[in-house]
Amino acid sequence: SRVERVVTVVSLRSELSSDLNLGRFWDSATEIANVSSQLSSKLTGVSSDDAYTLGLFHGAGIPLMMQAFDDYKSTLIEMNSTERYPVTVLEEERFGVTHNKLTYLLLKKWHLPEHIGKAAYFHHYRFSDMLKSGQIGDDALSLLAILKMAEDVSETYRQAWRQNEQSSEWEHTKEDVTSFLGIDLEDYREIKDDLLEWLNLES
Repeated sequence: SRVERVVTVVSLRSELSSDLNLGRFWDSATEIANVSSQLSSKLTGVSSDDAYTLGLFHGAGIPLMMQAFDDYKSTLIEMNSTERYPVTVLEEERFGVTHNKLTYLLLKKWHLPEHIGKAAYFHHYRFSDMLKSGQIGDDALSLLAILKMAEDVSETYRQAWRQNEQSSEWEHTKEDVTSFLGIDLEDYREIKDDLLEWLNLES
């Protein structure tokens, strides 16, 4: 099953890259995937392969949107700063489709597990909302929690070394995520510090 997953990951990434210049996109996705995998080894019950796959492909619909719509890049930039929730409403209004829906359909097409696709579909939603809604099961919730942690670690790392502006999404969801995974915020701070040090060593 691991061999099949590796082949799928390599093939899917190759299909998505097309003629677009996606170097920075894949650098960020790979960083989040690696952090997700590391987190899964520290927090029991989460498959490292699933965590890595979600981290790598949670934004897989973005290259598809870029290929389909010439003006998509400006919408993507706006999504990174909007206060609207979820941010994908901007895509829905302008293009009639969202990148997270395309991500879900793409992962389904490639026969990746349903809980990975569901976590990718809902990754722009607040974790507290997903807990209350009952729309996804514990497997997908666990992956979603790992992804949100990984995004926070990656954003902190990029802010420190690349002067990128860090989003405030984590501040609104951190207590729900850590509680769901059975740790407290101090535990997470220690895990995060270890991962930031690991990223520094890997860079």
